[in-house]
Amino acid sequence: MADKKISELTELTTPDGTEELVVNDSGVSKKVQIDNLIADNGLSGDKIDGGTISNFTSTGIDDNATSTAITIDASENVGIGTSSPSQKLDVNGTIIASSTSSQGARIERNGTTGGANFDSVLASGSLHFRTGTTERMRVTANGLTFNGDTAAANALDDYEEGTWTPAVTFGGAASGVGYTANTNGRYVKVGGVVYVSGCLFLNNKGSSTGSASITGLPFAHLNSSEGTKGSGSIGQTNISFTAFPSILGSASVLSLFDTAADGTLAAIDNSNFANDSSVYFNVTYPAS
Repeated sequence: MADKKISELTELTTPDGTEELVVNDSGVSKKVQIDNLIADNGLSGDKIDGGTISNFTSTGIDDNATSTAITIDASENVGIGTSSPSQKLDVNGTIIASSTSSQGARIERNGTTGGANFDSVLASGSLHFRTGTTERMRVTANGLTFNGDTAAANALDDYEEGTWTPAVTFGGAASGVGYTANTNGRYVKVGGVVYVSGCLFLNNKGSSTGSASITGLPFAHLNSSEGTKGSGSIGQTNISFTAFPSILGSASVLSLFDTAADGTLAAIDNSNFANDSSVYFNVTYPAS
């Protein structure tokens, strides 16, 4: 087609189906015919704003199909596998993270407040931690299990450490008993086992009489009615007895006994203590 000025173009009355570009010449619509606007492997479809585009690829976000690949809603929440994301990233499916760096793949909480939460919403669900294909730890409703062991009875369900305040009673009473500021105790509980240590420094043994016991244990002793013996050691100053003392557990109390050479036990009582007696000990015992 020869070159023409816009004023020389044919007036357009109705579209004739050819490839054409409509221009306005002083209020009169005219057309410019364009050959091969849509060539092979070009754009095709009913129309660009409502049809489909075939033979199309891109480097952007799409699945090149008629389904939704990723949803980004008005709150800037991104959904993969879900069209209703509830968080900034909401994935319905399996996530695989990989890295070629020496640090490996990682999830990091980077901020000044809050923390990182890993949740298994189902009450019966669990979180698994593996190196390679070998399970090293699992978090279950019963606690932590290790190396593929999933038995509820073997799960570690508690770890705690802290301080406690030991005290002494004679015959279950402590009338007038006083302590120095050095009296203190610490404990560590791992699962069902408790380790306690403590120091008792008296400045007045008071007026109560009877068998001596250390009270205030942070956890009750297992089988308290049986008085199961704890394992540990005890030292003392200004306490009189004839053999090394033993500690027996009962509820939240450690009872002090004098162990004779023949193995018999006799309770240590108020008469063995002085106003400035001290007791220091460490004991491991099963918690109830």
